Amino acid sequence: MAHRIVRLTAENVKRLKAVEIVPEGDVVVVSGRNGQGKSSVLDSIMLALAGGDASRLVTMPIRKGETQASVTLDLGDLVVTRTWTQKGTYLRVEAEGKPVGSPQAVLDRLIGRMALDPTMLERQSPREQIATLLQAAGVADVIEVIDAERQQAYDERRDIGRDLKQAKAVLDAIAPVPDDAPIMEADPGELARELTAANAIVGQNANKRRQLDALRERAVGEADEIKALEARLQGLREHYDRTVAEGRALASEVAGLVDPDVETLGARLSQVSTLNALARRRRERETAVAKVKALELEHTVRDEAIKLADERKAAVLADAPLPVEGLGYDESGITYHGIPLSGCSASERLRVGVALSLAMSPELRVVRVTDGSLLDSQSMDALGALAEEMDAQVWVEVVSDGQPVGIVIEDGEVREVALATRRVRTKEAV
Repeated sequence: MAHRIVRLTAENVKRLKAVEIVPEGDVVVVSGRNGQGKSSVLDSIMLALAGGDASRLVTMPIRKGETQASVTLDLGDLVVTRTWTQKGTYLRVEAEGKPVGSPQAVLDRLIGRMALDPTMLERQSPREQIATLLQAAGVADVIEVIDAERQQAYDERRDIGRDLKQAKAVLDAIAPVPDDAPIMEADPGELARELTAANAIVGQNANKRRQLDALRERAVGEADEIKALEARLQGLREHYDRTVAEGRALASEVAGLVDPDVETLGARLSQVSTLNALARRRRERETAVAKVKALELEHTVRDEAIKLADERKAAVLADAPLPVEGLGYDESGITYHGIPLSGCSASERLRVGVALSLAMSPELRVVRVTDGSLLDSQSMDALGALAEEMDAQVWVEVVSDGQPVGIVIEDGEVREVALATRRVRTKEAV
C-alpha cells in the first residue's frame, strides 16, 4: 500500500517551535528566509521515520533551550509519533488507533532508503550515482560481488601485464641462435682428454704400421737370401715361415684399425667456448619464449574474466526492475538512453531523480527536495507534472526573501500559506 503524509505536526524540532501542516496537492512548497526553520520541516519527516540513522545525521534534534521535541506524521492508515527528551528518543506507531509491535521495523520496511533528494543526484560523483542506481534497482549486493570479481581479475591482469612486459624485454635482449645450435654445453677438459687418448691411439697405430713395413721388408730380404743360400734354406725357411705368420697376424690386426677423427676433435675443442655460448643462449631463449607464452595466456584469461564480469553486470541490470526505462551507467555515472545524466535536459534529470527516489522507498510516496531554490519555474512545473504522473507527494524547500511562496516558515512557525492549495494551522509555541 502506498502512503502519503496527510498531516505533519512538529514541536521544538531543530529550529521549529510548533507547526501543523495539512498538505494538499502533489507538491508541498516550504519557503522562507535562511535560518527560519524551513529545513527543519523537511528534516522532521526524516527524523520521524528513519529513527537512529537520521538522528545520527542530526546531532541536536531538540530546539535550543527546550527539553523535549516531537514529530507526528499521519500517513493515513498509520500514525507515527517520535518524541525526544534528554534521556532518549521514543517511537509510537499506530494502525487504526492501536499501537503496533516493533514500530521501527515497520517504518524501515515502509521507507526503504528514502534519504535521496532527486535534485542532488546530478551533483553526486559518478561512483555515488552508480551506487544510488543499484540500490534503487535492488541489485547493489549482486553488483558488489561482480565488481569485486572484476577488480580482482583487473588487478591480476595488470600484474601479469607488467610481468609479460618484463619477460618480453628479457626475450628481446637475447640474440637469436641457429637451429642447429647445441642444447647442452660441452666440457673442454673432457674433449682435451678425448684428444689426448686419440693421439695415443694414432701413435700406437703408426708404430704398428711401421712394424708391418719392417716385417715386409725383412721378409723380402730373407726370401732373396733363401735363393742365394740354398744350404741354409731349411733354417731360413723356418725363420721365414715364422716371419710370414707373424706378419699375417699383424696385417689382420692392422686391417681393422680405425684412426679417431683427430681433426674434428681438435676443431671442436677450439670452438667449445663459442658452441657453449650458443647452447646457453638457446636455453635462455627457450625459457624466455615459454614464459612469454604462459603470461600471454594468463593475460588473455584475465581479459575474458573482465569481459564476463561486465556481461554479468549488464545482464543483472537488464533484468533489474529499473524505475525508468533507459537507465544504465558507465564510468561517467548514471546514463539515460545512453547519455550521461549531466548531458540530459533538466526535466530528464528531474525525472530520473524523482523515479529513483521513489524506487528507494516504494511504499512511501514522499520525495524531499532540500534545495528547491535551484529549480527554475519550468523545472518546478515539471516537478509537479512528475508528482502527478508518479503518484508522489513532493516536499520542496525554497529560500524566499521576496514574494511569499507556498508554506512560509518564519521564526520556527508557519507565518502564512501563500497558495490556496495549501492548508496550514499554526499552534502557539510551547
